[in-house]
Amino acid sequence: MNVVKIVFRLSLLIALLASVNLYAQRNRTPPAPAPAPSTTTPADTGQAPARLVLLARNYGDSVVLRWSPNRAGHFLAGSQTGYWVERVELSKRFPDGKITLLSTSPVRPWTLDEARQRIKAGDRFPAIGLQMLYGKGYTKTFSPDAASIINLSEEQNNRFAVALMAADYSPRAADALGLRWVDRQPRQADAVYVYRIYPARSSAITGNLTDTVAVLVDPNSRFRAVAPLLEAIQSGDSAISLTWHRHSTQGAFSGFYVERSTDGKTFKRLTAQPYIQSQPDADIQQRDTVRFQTDSLGRSLISYSDSVVNYRRFYYRVIGIDAFGDLSPASEVVTGMARDLTPPLPPANLRTQVIDNKQIRVQWNRARLTTPDMAGYVIGRGSAVNGPFESISPTVLSASTLEFLDTKPDTYSNFYTVGAVDTAGNIAYAPAVVGIIADLLPPDKPTGLSAQTDTSGIVQLTWPLGQDDDIVAYKVYRSYEQQNDFYRQLTPLGIADTTFADTLPHPMLNKQVFYKIVAIDRTGNHSLFSAALPVAVPDRMPPTAPVIRSVVVDAGGVTLMVLPSSSVDVVGHRLYRRDGDAPWTLLRQLPGRADGLLTLRDTSFRAQPGFAGKTYTYALTAIDDAKLESERSFAVPVQPGAGVAQPVRNIQGRYDANRQAVVLNWEFPTLAEPYHFVVYRSLNGEGLSMYRAVDGQQRSFQDNATASTGRYQYAVRVQYHQRSGSALSQPVNISR
Repeated sequence: MNVVKIVFRLSLLIALLASVNLYAQRNRTPPAPAPAPSTTTPADTGQAPARLVLLARNYGDSVVLRWSPNRAGHFLAGSQTGYWVERVELSKRFPDGKITLLSTSPVRPWTLDEARQRIKAGDRFPAIGLQMLYGKGYTKTFSPDAASIINLSEEQNNRFAVALMAADYSPRAADALGLRWVDRQPRQADAVYVYRIYPARSSAITGNLTDTVAVLVDPNSRFRAVAPLLEAIQSGDSAISLTWHRHSTQGAFSGFYVERSTDGKTFKRLTAQPYIQSQPDADIQQRDTVRFQTDSLGRSLISYSDSVVNYRRFYYRVIGIDAFGDLSPASEVVTGMARDLTPPLPPANLRTQVIDNKQIRVQWNRARLTTPDMAGYVIGRGSAVNGPFESISPTVLSASTLEFLDTKPDTYSNFYTVGAVDTAGNIAYAPAVVGIIADLLPPDKPTGLSAQTDTSGIVQLTWPLGQDDDIVAYKVYRSYEQQNDFYRQLTPLGIADTTFADTLPHPMLNKQVFYKIVAIDRTGNHSLFSAALPVAVPDRMPPTAPVIRSVVVDAGGVTLMVLPSSSVDVVGHRLYRRDGDAPWTLLRQLPGRADGLLTLRDTSFRAQPGFAGKTYTYALTAIDDAKLESERSFAVPVQPGAGVAQPVRNIQGRYDANRQAVVLNWEFPTLAEPYHFVVYRSLNGEGLSMYRAVDGQQRSFQDNATASTGRYQYAVRVQYHQRSGSALSQPVNISR
């Protein structure tokens, strides 16, 4: 077909679609015009619109029309009024369309007299269709109650469905019911045709039927039958199931013939009538399970089950029949073979017997009913009552065997099941029973314990999983001494993991902590302790501060006598000086740990102009091996050139048991300038630190805060208000 012809056909189709309403309203040629339709609309009843359904099929030498209303009431009314059949030709000769009335009178069902003359013996489908139309109903009398109305409606719907099915399966039945027309008039190859069907006249029932239904036919497009599409074949026990699609590319099939063969060549139909399978009702689908809510493919499939003998191969094919009564080509041939899938009865009275806590004997009884194809038994073992089970019988035990000895059972619970096996391999298992082997051995001692520590004091312990299969937990222990017999348990309930995080307390004086772990099995048996793992404790405590014991100011500079930090991890000291209120300045780094009194001399301030009379303040810090710096020592101010401050003399001290206090006395002359005394104290060698201030008029001090027993040390320094203070006095030691 050339391009000009294609464009012309498209133009005709567009004109047809645009004028379909015009054609429906134009005056018709039938001799008796139909009265105005009823004013009742579908909206009045709340139902979907009643309508005619029209199909057309082009066979080349003829066009066959098939139609039907979609309601039982309209089917009965239409059988009385009949239908007009029109054809509209659209071509170059008739661009506006040529309307031809094909039926000289309305198409109606055969009358009973016509049926008696035309129906031959064995012509069952026309007889069935007319019986549904003219036959007596089950409802003898009508009453307006709801039950009678429902019964009559269901009867009409059933008769309507059977009549349409007969019309689908037989063209003569469709003719007999007035639902078919064959147009054998010649058609032009360059034209398209529209066939229209409408009721011959309106009635109270047909008035709300769609006025006209039309279908387009291209004379160059001829019908070509398509075979049904098979979806699957499944072989069962004494049965083979077929599944195929309800629809083809030509639309839905009305029924099917299933054919079977034993050699793949000669096929025999399994049903004398077409096989049908209706879809579930829409209301049922909404109330049904998820299967009908989601499986749209399943609702478009047809299934058929054929009862056959086992172990014999059969061949199947499916032929469809459509609304025109045409049989489709046969589908592809599929093959299947049913097999024995029914297992024997399982064994009865399954039981176990534990022997010396090492072996388990499994015993059972034969089933009450045995099958001739019984092959024997298989034994399964698992760790749970519901499995999974592993076969522990090397072969199928004979049918006469009624016990089995498991020589290598697992520790703890062993669940056994025994299955009866037939010659086809079908197995039926008895409910599982248990046999218990007590666990009397603890797990092996854990190994491979390791640790990582961060600066925040968190110790991350890890270890490999033990080789014992029944380990369920571990316990973690900690001690501050390696040889301690009483390690503290950190995990009272145990942990199932092979890692544990421990947070060390702060502050902490220990340099190391020690860890051990224990493995626990399902019975609760505890292994031996692992080897103790030493872990270095991160140093988070700065060292103690040094103490400036005395200061000597002379014409050449300042000499400091310093007691170093008492911390054992000290690696150095730092000397700081501050000029007035200026920031502290690092004067000197003193590496190493000093064991005795440090003597430090500073003359650097002499290089500054006007140093005489200025106040310089000195302080020291200590540095440990973790690079932590202590607090500054008590700051000592000095004034070079202002003279040497006189210290106290002859300091004495004693413990007064009656007062439960330490009493200090010292000597110092009375001076005119303002000053006061500062008392320093240490306990058990911790290092002297500033303790109390005493008025300059006093020459004694009573320390009432000596509840702790130990070795106390005291010293006194004179603090002048307008110049540098004195050096510390000689310390006095008092034991309590």
